[in-house]
Amino acid sequence: MFNRKDLSKHLRTEPDQQGIWSDEKRYEAVAAWIALGKMAKVRDITQIPLNTLWSWKRRSPWWEELEKQLRAEQNNETASKISSLVDQAIEGIRTRLSDGDWVYNPRSGELARVPVSAAALNKIATTLLDRRLVLEKETLPQEEEIGDTARLEKQLSRLADSFKAFVKAKEKEEKVIDHALHDERQEGLPEGA
Repeated sequence: MFNRKDLSKHLRTEPDQQGIWSDEKRYEAVAAWIALGKMAKVRDITQIPLNTLWSWKRRSPWWEELEKQLRAEQNNETASKISSLVDQAIEGIRTRLSDGDWVYNPRSGELARVPVSAAALNKIATTLLDRRLVLEKETLPQEEEIGDTARLEKQLSRLADSFKAFVKAKEKEEKVIDHALHDERQEGLPEGA
C-alpha cells in the first residue's frame, strides 16, 4: 500500500533513530488522527515526531487514501448501528400500535395497556408516510416523479379514510358507554321523574 522498498532492517522503533516507519505505525498514526483530530495527541500516542506526522499528512498520497478508507469503514459501522436502532424503534412502534401504550392505573396500582390515541396515530402515520415518500423519491428515476402528486393524493385519501373509520369506531364505543350510564341513572329515578 505504501509503495516502498523492503527496508525492514531500517525500521524505526524509537523516535530519535534514523530509518523508515513501519506500515503498522503509519496505520496507527492515521487511525489516531481520525479518532483524536490533534496531531500533538497522535505524537504522544504513536511516539512519531510531529514534523514527520505533518509531513505525511500534507505530502504523502498514502495518508489521504488510508484516511478515506478508515473513514468509510467508520461510516459503514455507524450506518449499521443506526439501521439497527431504527429497526428497534419501528418494532417498538408496531408493538404499541397493536397492543397499546403502557399506562399506570393509580386505583389498582398496576400497569395496563391503553389504545394509542388518534393524535399519536396521525403523527406516526404522517411521519412514516413522509419518510417513505422521501425514500421512494430517491430510488425512482426522474421521469417517474410526475406521478408523485397523484400517488401522494391517493395515499393521503386512503389514510384519511382509515382515520375516519377509526374515529367512527371510537364514537360508537362512547355512545354505548353513554347509553349504559343513562340507563343506570334512569333505573334509580322514581317513575314520572
